[in-house]
Amino acid sequence: RDVVSQGLPFVLAPKLRTGVFDKIWKSKDAGAKSLKKWVSVFTVSIISTFASQIFHSSQTTMQADHSLSYKGALEDLWNRNGKSMFYKGAEARVALNIVVN
Repeated sequence: RDVVSQGLPFVLAPKLRTGVFDKIWKSKDAGAKSLKKWVSVFTVSIISTFASQIFHSSQTTMQADHSLSYKGALEDLWNRNGKSMFYKGAEARVALNIVVN
């Protein structure tokens, strides 16, 4: 979970900046360069937080019920949430990241 939600932004953000933002916004002054860097990190951070939500939910479910296996946690999540188990709660984690960071 942490590799996805915390590691990916710093690995993929430079690629997003050079592949997208540098092409859209040609300015190379220090302010623009800094802004493009942080918009890239922020964008990838939001995406990776949503991508890691299923891992976060599974971990929380297993911590709440120690009798569950990995498969049991996924079954429990599916029975309670259906396909929303892949993203439910991610918006709260994004908001927390914005407040904390």
